[in-house]
Amino acid sequence: MTQAERVATKVLGAIRKVGVSVTLESISFVYNATTRKSSEGTPVLHTVNSSDLVDEQRRYAVDVGLKLVDGTFYFAAKGLVATPKPLDRVIYLARKFKVVGVWPYRLNGTLVAWRIDVAEIGV
Repeated sequence: MTQAERVATKVLGAIRKVGVSVTLESISFVYNATTRKSSEGTPVLHTVNSSDLVDEQRRYAVDVGLKLVDGTFYFAAKGLVATPKPLDRVIYLARKFKVVGVWPYRLNGTLVAWRIDVAEIGV
């Protein structure tokens, strides 16, 4: 096992120990060539090991009254069966968030965690 793989295992262990379980809704879109419109497909639900929600409202500047990021989740990459992407949704404590930013964290080329910026969209 490489050092990066050991770190990925430790990240997963730490998040399992002090983190929470959230639901990631992977969203796909279907394009209809006849109508030239896209529609949301059936979401696929995944249970994910995550850090607790980090409140990021003060970290990001409010631009013309438009709030883009409410918080951040950190997902352990090890064992994650879906790659998070913008427009996916995260469900946590009966609150629903839209993914607005996704950043992979790598060590020597090995993915160890994801930073997921989210905006709350309701319940």
